[in-house]
Amino acid sequence: MAKDYFAENNIEYTEYNVAEDAEKRAEMMEKTGQMGVPVIEINNEIVIGFNEAKIKELLASDAKVIAMNADTDSGDMAQAA
Repeated sequence: MAKDYFAENNIEYTEYNVAEDAEKRAEMMEKTGQMGVPVIEINNEIVIGFNEAKIKELLASDAKVIAMNADTDSGDMAQAA
């Protein structure tokens, strides 16, 4: 859902697969204290799960987006430019 939303709204991001990337998985755990995905970081604010209203609110400012998944929505962590 998150990746579809980013694509539909032309939001650039870099995706990380936390199921396969131990370093990014550790980073996600450090930032969130949990293993649920997706994790989306926008301007240093964490959104766990796909929360469209919160994402829109955070994107209203000049935003840098990071999303982390574990192959449920594709299993990745993504960072949007």
